[in-house]
Amino acid sequence: MRFTGPHPGLSILPSVSRTPMLGRFCMPFSALPRAILGSRPARFALTGFTAMAVSYGSLFTLVTLLHVNTALAYLVQAALAIEVNYLLNLRFTWADRQGGLWRTWWRFHASRLALVPVNQALFTVLVWAEVNYLVANTVCIVGSTVANYVLGDRFVFAGRRTARTEPTTTEPTVAEPTTTGPTTAEPTTPAPPACGDRRRRWQGDRPAVSVVVPVKHSAPVIRPLVVSLLEQDYDGRIEVVLVGDLGDSTWSALDGHLGRDPVTAYEAEVHAPLRDANAKRNIGLDRATGEVLVLTDSDMRLPLNWVSTAVSMLAAGHHAVAGPMRSVSTAFWGRYIDQNMWGSKTPRMDRGYLLTERNFGRGNNMPPVTANFACTRSMYEHVGGPPTDFSYSYEDYPWFLAIVNAGYDIRCAPELAAWHRHRSTLRSLIKEYRESGWGCADYIATHPTCRLARRRLAQLLALLGVASVGAVAAAAAPLTVLATAGALAAATCVASAVRGRALDAAAFPLCTTTLGLAFALGMLVRFARRGWRAPVAVVTGTIQRLHVAGPVSEAQFPAVTTQSS
Repeated sequence: MRFTGPHPGLSILPSVSRTPMLGRFCMPFSALPRAILGSRPARFALTGFTAMAVSYGSLFTLVTLLHVNTALAYLVQAALAIEVNYLLNLRFTWADRQGGLWRTWWRFHASRLALVPVNQALFTVLVWAEVNYLVANTVCIVGSTVANYVLGDRFVFAGRRTARTEPTTTEPTVAEPTTTGPTTAEPTTPAPPACGDRRRRWQGDRPAVSVVVPVKHSAPVIRPLVVSLLEQDYDGRIEVVLVGDLGDSTWSALDGHLGRDPVTAYEAEVHAPLRDANAKRNIGLDRATGEVLVLTDSDMRLPLNWVSTAVSMLAAGHHAVAGPMRSVSTAFWGRYIDQNMWGSKTPRMDRGYLLTERNFGRGNNMPPVTANFACTRSMYEHVGGPPTDFSYSYEDYPWFLAIVNAGYDIRCAPELAAWHRHRSTLRSLIKEYRESGWGCADYIATHPTCRLARRRLAQLLALLGVASVGAVAAAAAPLTVLATAGALAAATCVASAVRGRALDAAAFPLCTTTLGLAFALGMLVRFARRGWRAPVAVVTGTIQRLHVAGPVSEAQFPAVTTQSS
């Protein structure tokens, strides 16, 4: 294996232009309601709370003031709350859908009527068990909220959107940048590329491909990745750029095995609060020579046709492509991450979609991850590299937001699926999800108007609301709430086992609940400590040693420091 060092004078991290934090990163208090209500789940929650208020008010009036029979009063308030709920959902929650008044009305009422007998029976049983009628009503409403949202989004108001339309299939091409080099992504200043021919014409028949891999003590996993890269069926040149720490143990796994020219390794001393992956990616991207730039991680393994498939998609006119991750293991945790019904760790991409500025974070159009991503050099030079401010987690998403805000698309395709070595213990997964929650809060604070940020914030607030209602109900009737929660948990576990076609899949919902709480805890701890302040990371780096074949020779270069504030 040949290790080639860096050239003097090249900086480790791209220069970053900074503006004062106030007004750019901090979210004004007056903008909070608008940011939250931009999310459909948040609007649905507000609609539900309004209907709940109508429900409580009418039920209290009928039972306490007018002394109407509780069962009859429940039917009356249910009908009133349903109509209020329908009108608010039609004109507020799903106002961007064109489904027709009659079509949405009968679908809405059909779905609600299917739930009314169930809720009526549950309410009657709870009242018969001498549970307070208000608490009984709360249990019924909470139990049907999730089903109502899914039915509303997938069935009742499933018409085409009118307020926003998907972009046309004509793909833009980018004029060559006038800057002298790439800079860190700044999504607040988009510059849409000019339109041109959809087909991309490379300088040669097969463009050179550079694969950048950040490593950190990756000796147990690096060999399968490098082997999979060297065995690609791509006819063009593939350059593998590895960036690790000084004296990184990763190199020991490659000694005597890969004595091939395409493999280049850099050693760099990078200091970051927790994760230095983006800093290392920028080192590799700055020194890559290919027209196509590929990002992956050391614990990945790419199919033999991955590079050729990605280049074909880029040649068709896309500026960036990405794929999902599948577990290399069929053990419990590998199957859980791939098959669990809720809270997917990474985008599934069961169907391909084109990620753009208009649909970023909307529905199932989730941003990809840098472990399975490729783009053109022109796009990278125009947008810049991944930001180094995010040193905990969610460091992928700000860069992808900058890409789509600059007018580019990202083709997310299941054909680019690659294998990933997921974490294999509950303890390590809890740690990962807690750090991801912290990173998610960083993302919300940095990009408060982004649809994905509003969505995650609305989910956190909804979780806190459900927990508060559940705590109040449990204090009033602990046995009833416990029995109801147990019944719902049992039904969910059975559904998970049937879907996963394995008995141990029944434990997936419990795992999802545990990891979801760890994620929410990470968000809450981050907000409690930093509030709405954007992440502040101090990243320093210096390349100190140059590895060549034979004895190690040392070359000292001035330290390069980048401070984000």
